Amino acid sequence: MGDFPKGSGYKGGFRPRCKVCHVIFNNKFHDISYFREWRQANRSSIRAYAKKYSKKPDQKVKKLARTRNRQAQKLKATPAWADQRYIRLFYEGAKIEEARINGKVVVDHIVPLSHPLVCGLHCEQNLQLLTNKHNLLKSNKFSV
Repeated sequence: MGDFPKGSGYKGGFRPRCKVCHVIFNNKFHDISYFREWRQANRSSIRAYAKKYSKKPDQKVKKLARTRNRQAQKLKATPAWADQRYIRLFYEGAKIEEARINGKVVVDHIVPLSHPLVCGLHCEQNLQLLTNKHNLLKSNKFSV
């Protein structure tokens, strides 16, 4: 038992791995490439878990709350002079581009609607079409 460190949160009062195995295990989990390979190999089980998790009633409520919050934020950021026809064209254009490139295309706000430094408007001058990948890379960033 000398090789197994004590751990109050573990059954029997000892960690399940010896000191050497624990170091190897921790080094493995600090390697980002390991996670990438693992996610790639287990993609279907990760999706199945996420789908099952999202069906839970409390998660549905949280998702609905996030959606409604985002809708209210967009509504507050839409000025009276914004042309709704042009805004709608952006969303229709995104659907057309999705079919053309066979990938997800989203309507992105150039100046984010909520940011610590600025608040953009939901109007046609502040919209652009981006692939989902580029939108996720951009995130909520704003540069002058």
